[in-house]
Amino acid sequence: MTRNERVHLVDWNKPDWSIQKQAELLSLNRSGLYYRPVPPSSRERALRKRIDELYTRYPVLRLSPNGRPAEP
Repeated sequence: MTRNERVHLVDWNKPDWSIQKQAELLSLNRSGLYYRPVPPSSRERALRKRIDELYTRYPVLRLSPNGRPAEP
């Protein structure tokens, strides 16, 4: 049984067993039951796009630990 199938088995409305017990029986982490992913912001999408553009243009450019281009 997949994780998603097990998550859908959790009874959130007036459960006979606590959420903690259900999670334990279904081998699920409780924190994962409450997590709701947040879509990336427009700023994050723009940064990712720029990083992708730079990496595509300069695939071998590496940075040294101080953040400057590394010597070849």
